[in-house]
Amino acid sequence: MHIVQDSRLYQCCDFLVDTDLQASCSAARSIGGWNSYRDLEKFEQDCEVGEENEWHVAEIEIDHEVGFLTFKHRSIVKVLLAMFKTMSAVSGFAIEPEEWVVDGERRYSTPQNTDWMLMAWERVKKLGIVLAIILFFRSNQLVVQRSQSAHPFVMSMGNIPEWARWLEGGTELVGLLPNIPPDLKPEEKTRAFQQAADIFIEPLRRLSKLKGGGLEVEDSAGVCYRAFPLLYAYVTDHPESCKVTCTMACNSFRPCSICLAEKPRLAEVEDPIVLRTVRDQGRLYKQMESATTKKKLSALRTTYSTHFVKSLLWDWEFAKTIWGNTYLAVTPDIMHIIEQGFWLHAMKCLVKKLTPSERKILLERYKLLKAITPASLLRLPQAWVYFTTTANFSASEHRAMMQVLPLIIDLPERVHIRRAIVRIADWYKEFIRAEYHTDASLIRMETATVVMVKALVKAFPNQKSKWHIVKIHLLVHLPATIRARGLPQEYSSNTYEHSHKTTVKRPARGTNWKNVGDRIVKKHVQHAVVRQLSREVGGDKTYETAMKEACTVGRRVLTKTHKRMVVGDSTDPMWRSYVAVLGKPAMDQMASHLKLAGVKTQVLQVHTALAIPPHDRMEWTAKGQFVKASPSQRNFSDVAINPAGKGANWYGRCLVLFHYDKDGATKQAAYIEYYTEDRQVCHVTGCRRLLPTRGVDNYAIMDADCILSLVHVVPCCKDPDVRLLNRFVW
Repeated sequence: MHIVQDSRLYQCCDFLVDTDLQASCSAARSIGGWNSYRDLEKFEQDCEVGEENEWHVAEIEIDHEVGFLTFKHRSIVKVLLAMFKTMSAVSGFAIEPEEWVVDGERRYSTPQNTDWMLMAWERVKKLGIVLAIILFFRSNQLVVQRSQSAHPFVMSMGNIPEWARWLEGGTELVGLLPNIPPDLKPEEKTRAFQQAADIFIEPLRRLSKLKGGGLEVEDSAGVCYRAFPLLYAYVTDHPESCKVTCTMACNSFRPCSICLAEKPRLAEVEDPIVLRTVRDQGRLYKQMESATTKKKLSALRTTYSTHFVKSLLWDWEFAKTIWGNTYLAVTPDIMHIIEQGFWLHAMKCLVKKLTPSERKILLERYKLLKAITPASLLRLPQAWVYFTTTANFSASEHRAMMQVLPLIIDLPERVHIRRAIVRIADWYKEFIRAEYHTDASLIRMETATVVMVKALVKAFPNQKSKWHIVKIHLLVHLPATIRARGLPQEYSSNTYEHSHKTTVKRPARGTNWKNVGDRIVKKHVQHAVVRQLSREVGGDKTYETAMKEACTVGRRVLTKTHKRMVVGDSTDPMWRSYVAVLGKPAMDQMASHLKLAGVKTQVLQVHTALAIPPHDRMEWTAKGQFVKASPSQRNFSDVAINPAGKGANWYGRCLVLFHYDKDGATKQAAYIEYYTEDRQVCHVTGCRRLLPTRGVDNYAIMDADCILSLVHVVPCCKDPDVRLLNRFVW
């Protein structure tokens, strides 16, 4: 199925898809929808200043030579009011803390049961309710087109359950800052960034004051509250840009933005921790202001490694360290260190000590591994976690990994690397991917983190990156951050770590329209599935439970090309007929892409259904739950009814089945279910192939007024770990 053929659209889409947040699609829709922009000029026109689209402009002076930067932003208060009214209707929206105690143990998971929310509620409950503001900032440049870039500012709320932040209105784009000139000094860049963000943050900071602050909000039922927007989390994509305290670069004397550890002692993680507090940072800034000579100012800067810049968050009510979820940026960078240091540094060291024949075998196997294994499986410790938790990849990938890994990690020359890999894999699996934490588990995490950090420092003593020790040191602050702010998945999307390398570490790939197209398709899948879940299984259940009930087991498979979303791979006999049904919102988006690409949508022609092979027959309930595979063959009757005449309250589902005969040839069969809102199946019919492609077949069920479901085949697996599925495959 052709999604988009205009490369200019991809370059424009990259601006929003590359934000690397679950906000990307809903934020784009808040300014009119990225699927409606054919080029950047059209995008800029629709973001023009004015009351109609609520976009405003401000100019920021950087220096006398460069001049001004034009900063576009929305009214953040209006965005917050609309977000509260829309998302308060979602099941799980919290306006009060929910202390979760099971068997006498306090558990930390969602923002509602963290220490931050409990303390904030104690201070605010007599005055109103707490709005836990989550700010997504990106201080490094974001590619819009090959020669243009900008910094996006995105906002969400911790009151909204994590699964619902995927929904439209759950996360909003509130500002666009043009790229800061690279020839500016670091302090000037920091000042420009802080001034820009302060323009739209200032109203929220003013309303956060308990004396004279607060604003009236109205929920979906019309009930009014007095609300105080307090800073809950600050999210960025790099530790070096998490400089809420305006600290200097990672090669300074005190490079950590959370504590005052000296650079030579960053690896001494058992030392007492002295945090950078709001009061101390404010006092230091005042000392810099009152410095009478440049020598005194320079001494203060060097001693505390702090820029002479006032942070936009220092005056925010209840803004205390630890500063948001720094570890969300740290964890992917640790993955990067492991990938680069382990796969490259270890390989180079080992090859020198091997015989020529062993060297040749090792390099050949390494090339084979890279050629046949998905990029996500090349990452450690994620690949290591795959080995210990699931079997979702092919036998050839298993064999290749098992052949190469022992050669690298079991040799005595690199025993430190092997131990570090094992420790960080166990640590990552037990603590970062946990569903919740208790006080006891956080104590264990503190001990395990110290051991793991020491192992990492010992394994990679000669890393060229001057930042890696700082990133490793930041892991020490994770237990306290989890206790105060909750789990990592509560702040960002499940795809954060998966897409970090392609969108942040290699920003040049963001201009590749083919990769952007793949990510657009993935966003379609994510949003459509979540909307389908919210409509069919309700919000009382967790995201993982809903995924188990509404989707089939396995992983979602997308083609490597942007031009097609396929329902199976005809060349691989391992794929079977397990399907996940996407909803109408996905097809609405697909139709928009088709229209832009000049592809005419075809009206559904109902005809006699094909016979479904006996061993591939599947039974489904009305809610899409897989029940059983029936041994009996069944034909569906021919029903020629146009669903467009049935009104907007009708829904549809398509199921595509694959059958492989003895000769390896592929046969397809499909049927559609139409049903009403009360889930009564009205009739079942066969569907016709609309958009055939070479080698694989696409089934898209379309009607003139009612675009139905896009079907997508996933492989069979036993005892799937749904959280692993969400984190590594999407």
